[in-house]
Amino acid sequence: MANSTPEKKEGRTLSVVLSSVAFVEEFGAALFASIGQRKGIRTKVDVYTEVVFANSESNVRPDGLIVLTTGKRQWTALVEAKVGNAELDLPQIESYLQLARANGIDAVITLSNQFTAQSNHHPLSPPKTVIRKVALFHWSWMFVMTQAMLLLSAKSVTDDDQINVLEELVRFLSHPSTGVRGFERMPSVWSNLVKSARGDAPIKKNSSEVKEVIEGWHQEVRDLCLIMSRLLHTPVDVRLPAINGPTPKRD
Repeated sequence: MANSTPEKKEGRTLSVVLSSVAFVEEFGAALFASIGQRKGIRTKVDVYTEVVFANSESNVRPDGLIVLTTGKRQWTALVEAKVGNAELDLPQIESYLQLARANGIDAVITLSNQFTAQSNHHPLSPPKTVIRKVALFHWSWMFVMTQAMLLLSAKSVTDDDQINVLEELVRFLSHPSTGVRGFERMPSVWSNLVKSARGDAPIKKNSSEVKEVIEGWHQEVRDLCLIMSRLLHTPVDVRLPAINGPTPKRD
């Protein structure tokens, strides 16, 4: 995969992950639980790649589609993936949200090396009117890999074939050629903001530089939580006090 184009890497990486989601019962259940979807033993998971809708423009082609079917109930989600340094593009995601709404799709799920505190948070901020009837979720690749590693370390997967698939998924995502990696550096405005702080220069809390640095810090904290989760073999999350609320007690 080292010489593949970014688009081919995205397609291959997503294809492997979606196949594992559909095949490994516990893995799919863990990921769907993070976005509020319960996957029971009677739930059927179908996954597709490079889907095209008859009423869509030729250049609007989501990377994937997930269909959960439980009895007569069906839940669907479009999937868009980025690898390496590629970041999610707001106009593109908005076009997928509009495509989902036009076709009765319930949600859009994005995957990239960007981090968010929770799966229902998102690196982008589309207009509220666009996400009024279509949910928007985000998984970082490291979050996906961490869920797989936690299941393996806890021996939560009992089927031998599914264990082998999950082990191979972790090995695959761990290889540098996939373009999957953790948070590597703060944004470029970080150094200038530090210099301003050290020089007692005024810093506007609503400035774009401050917002960019705060977003970078949140990504770093989330990545650290995932690293600690893998090292400690148990989920680790950030405990934040409520805004203007009481300070949480120390354990």
